[in-house]
Amino acid sequence: MVRNYIKIAWRSLLKNRQYSLLHIIGLSISLAATVLILLWVWDEWSYDTMHQKAADIYTMTVTVDPEHKEVWHVSPSAIASFAKGQITDIEKFARTYDAGSQLITYEGKNFQEDVEHVDPDFFEIFDFPFVYGNRQQPFANLHSVILSESLAQKYFGDDNPLGKVLTVDKIRKLTVSAVIKDMPHNSSLQYQMILPFNLLRTYKFPDLDNNWDEFDYETVVLLKPTANVASVSKELTKIHKANNLTAIEDLRNFSYGLFPLLDIHLSSEGSRGKQQVWIFTLVAAVILMIASINYVNLVTARATRRNKEVGVRKIVGASSTHLFWQFLSESCLIFFIAAFIALSMIFALLPFYNDISGKQLTLSLVDHRIWMLLGSTLFVLLLLAGVYPALKLSKFHAARVLKDGTTSTQNKSSLRQSLVVIQFCCSVVLIMSTIVIAQQLAFIRKKDLGYDKENVFTFPRKNLKNIATVKTSLLNSASIQGVSLAAEKGLDNAEGLTTVIDWKGKPRSMINYIIYQLAVEHDFTDVLHIPFVAGHGFTGTPADSNSFILNETAAKQMSAKVGLQLSYEGKQGTVIGITQDFHFQDMKKAIGPLILSVNQDVAGDYFYVRTTANGTEEALKHVKQLWDQYNSDYEFSYWFLEETFDRLYREDIRVGVLFNIFAGIAILLSCLGLFGLVTFTAETKVKEIGIRKTLGASIGNIMLMLTRDFIQLVALGLIIAAPLGYWIMNTWLANYAYRITIQWWVLPLASLTALLIALATVCGKSLRAARANPVDSLRDE
Repeated sequence: MVRNYIKIAWRSLLKNRQYSLLHIIGLSISLAATVLILLWVWDEWSYDTMHQKAADIYTMTVTVDPEHKEVWHVSPSAIASFAKGQITDIEKFARTYDAGSQLITYEGKNFQEDVEHVDPDFFEIFDFPFVYGNRQQPFANLHSVILSESLAQKYFGDDNPLGKVLTVDKIRKLTVSAVIKDMPHNSSLQYQMILPFNLLRTYKFPDLDNNWDEFDYETVVLLKPTANVASVSKELTKIHKANNLTAIEDLRNFSYGLFPLLDIHLSSEGSRGKQQVWIFTLVAAVILMIASINYVNLVTARATRRNKEVGVRKIVGASSTHLFWQFLSESCLIFFIAAFIALSMIFALLPFYNDISGKQLTLSLVDHRIWMLLGSTLFVLLLLAGVYPALKLSKFHAARVLKDGTTSTQNKSSLRQSLVVIQFCCSVVLIMSTIVIAQQLAFIRKKDLGYDKENVFTFPRKNLKNIATVKTSLLNSASIQGVSLAAEKGLDNAEGLTTVIDWKGKPRSMINYIIYQLAVEHDFTDVLHIPFVAGHGFTGTPADSNSFILNETAAKQMSAKVGLQLSYEGKQGTVIGITQDFHFQDMKKAIGPLILSVNQDVAGDYFYVRTTANGTEEALKHVKQLWDQYNSDYEFSYWFLEETFDRLYREDIRVGVLFNIFAGIAILLSCLGLFGLVTFTAETKVKEIGIRKTLGASIGNIMLMLTRDFIQLVALGLIIAAPLGYWIMNTWLANYAYRITIQWWVLPLASLTALLIALATVCGKSLRAARANPVDSLRDE
């Protein structure tokens, strides 16, 4: 019996090729798009879930200014030492310290690696698998090092790495005690070389357990399953205030917090990750919904045209049950063909999709989520487009339908009309979203940053000692316009903050005033072309050590003018200039207060070089020659400020491109469904069209008759979409500190675009029907 159902379903599919093709194309495209979106969504949600106790892992945060929501994800090293035995709800502590890029030597070869220091309990909290070594004793001694598997392969090939000796900065010799698997791409932690935390005592920070003033460490906490996060946070705050007796006055609004590990990727400060994930989940649902609507609309519309077929089947003995399963078989066959095509499309498109999304997504046919998605979609389609028509058509009287071609269960079109409205409402919202997202991304890329990023590249100083000689040589090059140094590697994410600042007339309400700080060389503002609104820049004389520059925001908040006397980080000095506000972080944040200072003892960690418009290659060549001459132990690396800026918004740009692609697919599917319904309408009115043309109706009259109802439905969808689209886009834009205002013309443009697309879809088929020869349609009457 099942074989017979499938055979008849296949014949029906071949007999109605045009409609079958519309069904298969729509379903296969929607299923492929939905799975691709969900692969991206699932990857975003999967970050840090590989750890068995991930739900109980937190990173310690410090709120220093609740009014301005200033939260640091770093803490002093002493807090872990003091809290370990006092807070019973904490199972494990692990401090980490980013030591930056360091020189690693092995067998006479030099390498640069990013080095991280961690407490031994780090490997009790996180479940990164070990390839070599002992998880219970990851560091054999204070002078041990743990490598990632790829780093071990890089240094030692296939040899056993345990016991191998590496030299760090040509001073410290470290023995490899363990090798761990490379941390997966969906881990927030990406460590390659790991050293013992206590090693810091020997060469950098001798007083780790009693230092409350330096917030340079990330502290990871594993709580007991029954722990109360708020209670633990309060206990941490009490411990800090009880032991940091030198800063009681500054700790009035100070408090600790715990940030869930599972929220780091999507919910960290300034991130729009969680919002983007929900938006893409909604787009996936819309795409699948539109395809399902198309299928349901066309199947239910065509169901009544099968009255005579069903009547004949009942006359020759088919029961209602047989007819019911026959209609379901047809829907199943179409869906399985569409699912096969969709999976084939996904495998073919994945490399291209990964390039656009910047991910490493794979499709596994044993992933239960894929089959749950396909199964639930099939269930909905069978329920709406299979069960409903099957039940309706299998219950009417055969004699009546064979006599006059009608049934007592004729379908009404109100459901189909509502579904068409929903389709185009979604389409207009997507078109509006596409326009607004493109405008916002263009606004960010073109916004005045307050400095000139063109033709400027920066490179780390590393161990370079001959700074004055190098700078003089560079400035003598015709291809270089300026050279300076600063403590930050780029003006995209300055993180240095201080509360150690005072001035005459400082109000008591600003006792915990927080200001960003940037140590620069005297000519930094000249090289970056940062304009002044008052005063002047540094002079390049010893007086600079007692001079400070504020940005406009700091000057307004402090009510400062040129000449104001400051006490900053223990130094007394004078404000000599106020710069125009410039972006020293990304535009997710509003520009904060900033103080620029010159430290004569520290030249700066990064060079900034401004080249002529056509002199970039020559300038880089010159820098490389000097680097090889004075600092050859280190690999030369550089980056342009413009590239750094682009990288900062690369994820937003990628998300924008993906959104445009999937929004286009949704709009295409809406048009595909509309095309199917117009085709069906034209076929059902063939004879009416023929009679009207015989009586003198024009092509325009015929087209108006066929398209009027559909255009009215589309117009209704536009009206509903207007406030919905505006609200959704305003919510999305609220995440940007600097954002566009949605222009009045966005809605009319989106509506007109959707209307033109609908008209092109509807009129094309209507015109063909209107031009048909009436003789052909009336021949059999």
